[in-house]
Amino acid sequence: MGNSEYTEEEYIRDVEKHIQDVQYLLGRFIVQLEHRAQEHDQSKLQNPEKDILRRHSHELDNCQYGDKSYIYHLEKVREAIQHYYLHNRHHPEHHQNGIRDMNLLDVVEMFFDWCATAKKYGNKVERSIDIGQERFNLSDDLTQIFLNTARQFELV
Repeated sequence: MGNSEYTEEEYIRDVEKHIQDVQYLLGRFIVQLEHRAQEHDQSKLQNPEKDILRRHSHELDNCQYGDKSYIYHLEKVREAIQHYYLHNRHHPEHHQNGIRDMNLLDVVEMFFDWCATAKKYGNKVERSIDIGQERFNLSDDLTQIFLNTARQFELV
C-alpha cells in the first residue's frame, strides 16, 4: 500500500460524478415514464376494444372489482381484454411469466393504474392492492411498497 491520501478534491469529484450518474439515469427513467403516461391505455380507443368495451362497460361499472359478477361480465368482453393485455405491458397478463417478466416502469404504471381504477369505482386502493397481491402472487415486500406509495400520494 502506498502512502497516498484520498484528498478532499478527489472525494468531492467522485461524489459529484456519482450524483451526475444517478441524475442521468433518473432522467432517462422519467422520460420513459412520461412516454408511458402519454400512451397509457390508448388501445382502448381502437377496435376491437373500443366497440366491445363501449357496449359492456356499464355492466362492469356496476360490479365490485374481483367479485363473481365482475368475473362473469369480464367473460363478455374476453376478446377486448385479450387484445388489451396483448398491447399493454403494464399488466402481468401481458407477460408469459406474469409480474416476474415486468420491469420497474411496468410496475409503476400498473400501480397507478390500480389507484386510478379504484378511484373511478369508489373503492379503496388497499383493496386493489390486496386483490393484486393474491391474484398475481405479489411478495409481502412489494405489497408493502405499494401501500407505502399510496400513503405518500395520499391515496389511503
